[in-house]
Amino acid sequence: MFFRKNNIPAGTAALPELPVVCDAIAISDKGPLRTNNEDTYLLIRFPAHNGTLLAMVADGMGGIMPVK
Repeated sequence: MFFRKNNIPAGTAALPELPVVCDAIAISDKGPLRTNNEDTYLLIRFPAHNGTLLAMVADGMGGIMPVK
């Protein structure tokens, strides 16, 4: 759990803290030939549709590079 300084003015009702839940992650790597990473990903959770998760991935291949 993360802790933060309480900056709520006197007389103000505080919102309850909600737990952070991570149920999807994405990781990417530039690979052995590139100097930069061209991969892209997007994760979207749709709570109104039973928590459906949409995952989109674009592999940034960028063509073939000659091996030195």
